Amino acid sequence: MYEYELFRFLAKWRKAGKYPPASAWPGYLQFGSSIWATINKLHSFTATDMHEYEASFFAEGEKIITTKPIRGSEASVTASHSFQVKYIPDNGRGVYQKQVILDGSVINRETVLPNNVPQEIVAGFCSMYILTLSTSIPITKKPMDFFLLLM
Repeated sequence: MYEYELFRFLAKWRKAGKYPPASAWPGYLQFGSSIWATINKLHSFTATDMHEYEASFFAEGEKIITTKPIRGSEASVTASHSFQVKYIPDNGRGVYQKQVILDGSVINRETVLPNNVPQEIVAGFCSMYILTLSTSIPITKKPMDFFLLLM
């Protein structure tokens, strides 16, 4: 299962008002190259100065958007990202301007026809960071925490 499919999977269960049982979860989760590059950066940064670093990825449709790593302290790091998808009507042309906004900056714009504007936007958020709990564990084997939230 690709990361964007995970968010759809969770949205389906959330809509049903249930938590998926263990038997419903996928056997694997496949990350794309941008997420692996970000994970490698987190390991590298943490190994360099032993501070915790956080990065997040957002799913919007089948697109995955990764954030730049945030540096925390030696004991913790806090995610502080914002993500929005807006459809703004362009009444003069009879179309919508779709804007994808990450941390206050528009990172993508595209023109969308009215019949292609979704009735419901399913977006997901996942925060990941490397723990610095023990200096006796090599950084490449340190646990990585993931916090997953469906919006």
